Amino acid sequence: MIIEMTKTPSMSAKTDLELVEIIKAKENNREIDKAYNVLFNRYNALIRHEYSSMINRQEIVEDIIAETFAKVVLDIHKFSAEKGALSTWLFRIARNAFLDKNRMMSRKRSVSYENSEEMECLLEGYKEEDMIVIERNKAILNAVNSMRNEMFKETIKLRFFEELSYEEISERMMITESQVKVNIFRGKAMLKKELTLKGISISCL
Repeated sequence: MIIEMTKTPSMSAKTDLELVEIIKAKENNREIDKAYNVLFNRYNALIRHEYSSMINRQEIVEDIIAETFAKVVLDIHKFSAEKGALSTWLFRIARNAFLDKNRMMSRKRSVSYENSEEMECLLEGYKEEDMIVIERNKAILNAVNSMRNEMFKETIKLRFFEELSYEEISERMMITESQVKVNIFRGKAMLKKELTLKGISISCL
């Protein structure tokens, strides 16, 4: 008797909807991480290309990407294929993140500055590295330390407390840079959810 083995398709070969179903099922954390990783790799460059032509500061483009995927992690359960494709939903989130960032920058530009150092300080506020300010907030620090997922916790601490680059974190944790970014998106989403339940609103998360 000959038994034919059915080959399971790799995660990267799965459709957007199949990846969403894996994430929503919440059955296997490793598979969920892989699914998020595939979605990030699938749309990261597209979003970067879309907004790099509109914004000449790469760190702000990266911030928009970070906010987009953090929002995806938070609201993936709200996505419905009946209302349209995942790509449409994801790019709508990116568009809203861009508009929010643009409004913030416009309000800042309307303020009169006496010297270029003050302007540089303002723009630095949009850099992800400046999220180190959360270290000064005891409530947020406690929330980070109490995170149950050790990988997310470690990534958040290395990025925002030790201010390591994605490449340095990748080398330290022996994971890919894409996985580092996914960990940060998911970790930030978890922190925001927990802090919101405690009545703490943090605009940088």
